[in-house]
Amino acid sequence: MKFTIPITERAKKLVDEMDINSLLCQITCPQFFSHTPLPKQHNFGALFFHAANKDDLKTSIKKFKSQCSFPPLITTDMESGPGEMIKDGTQFPSIMAAGIAGDEQLAYDMGRAAAHEGRAVGYNWSLSPCVDIAAVADSPMVSLRSAAQDADTVIKIAGAYMRGLQESGMVATLKHFPGDGFDIYDQHLTVPINPQTREEWFQTSGKVFKELIDQGAMAIMPGHIALPAFDNKWKDTDYYPPASISKPLLGDLLRGELGFDGLIVSDAVNMGGFAGFINRFDAAALFLEAGGDCVLFPNLDYFHTEMKIRLENGMLKKETLVARACRIVSLKDKLGLLDRDTQPPTDINYEKHEATSRAIVDKCVRVIRDRENLLPTNITKDTRIGHVIISMRYDDEKTLFAELTTELGKYSDSVDELICEAPEEIFDRVYQGDFDLIVCSISARHDYGTNIARLAGPKARLMMGGWMRLGTPTVFISHFHPFIEKEYFYSTDTIINTYGSTKYTMKRLVQGIIGKQPFEK
Repeated sequence: MKFTIPITERAKKLVDEMDINSLLCQITCPQFFSHTPLPKQHNFGALFFHAANKDDLKTSIKKFKSQCSFPPLITTDMESGPGEMIKDGTQFPSIMAAGIAGDEQLAYDMGRAAAHEGRAVGYNWSLSPCVDIAAVADSPMVSLRSAAQDADTVIKIAGAYMRGLQESGMVATLKHFPGDGFDIYDQHLTVPINPQTREEWFQTSGKVFKELIDQGAMAIMPGHIALPAFDNKWKDTDYYPPASISKPLLGDLLRGELGFDGLIVSDAVNMGGFAGFINRFDAAALFLEAGGDCVLFPNLDYFHTEMKIRLENGMLKKETLVARACRIVSLKDKLGLLDRDTQPPTDINYEKHEATSRAIVDKCVRVIRDRENLLPTNITKDTRIGHVIISMRYDDEKTLFAELTTELGKYSDSVDELICEAPEEIFDRVYQGDFDLIVCSISARHDYGTNIARLAGPKARLMMGGWMRLGTPTVFISHFHPFIEKEYFYSTDTIINTYGSTKYTMKRLVQGIIGKQPFEK
């Protein structure tokens, strides 16, 4: 059943009493980092909290709420369970891991875990799930954030995750309308183009958004992505605008043809696909005029001054600003926030959340290729193992990879971790016959504003040299980006995908490598 925001008389009265500054606060969602002071202004429509530990989040959120006249929406990005934004929350691999596992109930339970643990620290809104389709392997911002490479699996898995969130008291957000994953560019840096025809779009991303809107999605985030098949070229130019400022896409397609009446929140307004397309304050005004409700990550030092200029010159109409504020306050009224603050759940079952995460890991870790039938392989106490680590973010991941070294060490008395700067260092050790088995951990993943999700730069050079062709059995493990095997098709005879590694994944990997717990097919 479609979600709607009925405009309430109570909301109208509250908004009628707001001055311009209060209206502008109500339609914005700034961001907060735990190492910075809370914003001096308050009564924002929402506030985004970046990753921190449970106690720090509870303290900061409680303090911010105490400054507000009525409870705000408190949001973050829980795209893959609670653990990515609540550092000591339950860690899940990824939404794609749930897609590979193919279990709708597990995806639902992952969303439910995010809602329960999120609400426990004070969240009531998540900017998830990501419902993009991983159509292009080199899309730098989709990768594991997508449930799958096809629309039906995305609907099944991301839809279950969405219901797990919303049926447990958390507003969910579908992103990124009209669909990322069809281009090789990053909207943090530029405007990616979705090249699909109208027919192709309705069979893929359009199908996803339509079905999940019909299932009751409460919020949608448009991306800074162009969709020429449904849009017009930008004023006197030969290029198309991002959906986030496009009235044909937000007004005619999303609000009109798809019938979405929930909250529309922009993606971050400092991203290159928005702020690099036109002046970011002009773009924010156009977003609101096109049908958007909430502006994400405005620069508070300048936003009010600049938006007042656009109110004066007519780029932003006051009635538009009032209408958007009224929708946000009406949503809060519908959620019951105007009468009471949301109460944290009292029945959080962390053991069940952990069991759900382990069940997903058990099902999703897969052998992608094994040309020489190396797996399973016997490891004894005398097996000399070289654990080669090629990571784009080693300092952040060294504890994780140490877990794999430890797990291998339970079966072998000789496990040597290799963190090399050049392929010759690996080549020399392998050529000299130092190892009976090589386990190579590859860690590449999406990261905002880097324009690439796979190995790049000096770290990619570690795949040079041919050290994997000297006769020593070698098992490659891709811990995050799921399409490593496409780039290294010729040099990786045996490769395993984890679809997002957690601490538990390391035990699962070793159990599968030695055949004690065979990998699912």
